Parts: sequence; structure tokens; C-alpha cells
Amino acid sequence: MNKHNFIIIIPARKGSKGLPNKHLLKIGKLKLIEYTFLEVSKLKKIKSFVFSNDKTILKLSRKYKINSEINRSSKVSKSTSSMLETLLEFCHKIKKKNIDFNYLILLQPTSPIRTIHDIKKAIQVFIDGNFSSLSSISESLEHPYEALYRQKNYYKFFFEKGKKTTRRQEFDKKSFFLNGSIFIIKKSLILNKKLIDKKNHKYFLMKKVNSFDINDNEDFEIVKRILS
Repeated sequence: MNKHNFIIIIPARKGSKGLPNKHLLKIGKLKLIEYTFLEVSKLKKIKSFVFSNDKTILKLSRKYKINSEINRSSKVSKSTSSMLETLLEFCHKIKKKNIDFNYLILLQPTSPIRTIHDIKKAIQVFIDGNFSSLSSISESLEHPYEALYRQKNYYKFFFEKGKKTTRRQEFDKKSFFLNGSIFIIKKSLILNKKLIDKKNHKYFLMKKVNSFDINDNEDFEIVKRILS
């Protein structure tokens, strides 16, 4: 599988506004980030790196034999730091270590129900289609026509319905969302300051149950009930 020269990056900055210290919160017997470490450790032929500014996370990664030598600077460890900025710094730092790669597999630790099967299947789909970028998606829990937003004391639909629809079965199209679980990116794209090749991108469909992304305490409690 790794003749294409993949490596894995697990980005995990210290601190979080939505859910403080979320990567180290316990779910069952493991900390949140350990669920990603555990699945990644099963991919024996692909080098994996944690990219963090948190000493506890760096130490914990060694338990799973995940490389922690490439430290994340404070410059890309802010709440405003973009993923592109983070990956660019990682690419520049790993080059200094004389570690070469063609494709980067990005696994965010906020997706603890993602499995080794999901990761392997995404890689195989990427290889078979000779894509330049891939992002995982899932079917939406609710249709966009049912989504509302709050404006002062009122709730409004994001999308005005073209006709009165009372049953989900009457919606003419299914909807999907980027679940943030798996990204695969060609190195040259990152170096050209892009994350997606619009002409050669693949959306990889995952099961809803494997697609929960933890951003706040409510997300955490839902996942905790699933995994505990």
C-alpha cells in the first residue's frame, strides 16, 4: 500500500475554546486522542506523526510508537491558525528531517469512532482513482430544508422551500456533509498552498455512526455514550 509513499499526520494543538483540553478528556478507558493513536498504530507500513505543542500529547503518542519529533510551533497553534498553515509548517519541518513523502493522510483526533477499516478503504479508493485529494463525507443527519438559524428572537429556514413538504421521503435529493474524519492530500498541493484539487478530488462516503466530530461538550457526551 505504501509504495505510493504515504505518511500520516495527527494535528493536535494545545487548548480549545469549544471544549477545553478536549484531546486529553477521557472516554471510557482511553483519552480522546488515544482512539486515533490506537487505529493508526495498526497501519504498520505507513509512518505516522503527531504534530502538537502539548507535551502530554507528545509523550502519550510514544506509547503507540507514533513519531513525536516534529514539534508544532506557537505560530500555528492559535485558535485562528488554519489547517493549510499547519500543514505547510509540517512539510517544511519534515523536509529538514530528510523524510520524504508524496501524499499526506490527515487524521483529526476529534473523530474517535473512525476505524482502521475506514482509513484503509479511503487510501485504496484514493490509489485506485489516482486522485490528488480526498475528503470524507457522510449523509446528513437532517436534510438542509429542515435546518434553521436563529436571528435575534426568531428562527428562520436556511433555505426557502419551493413547495410544501411534509415527509422526508418527498425530498428529491439526499444531502451530505464534510465530516472532517479523513483527508488525503498530495504534497505538491500543500506546497502550492491548496488543500483540494477541484479537477481531481474524491469525496469518500463513510457511515454516519463512524463520522461524529467532537467540537463541543454536547458532541463529547454523545460520543461518550457510544464508546463507553
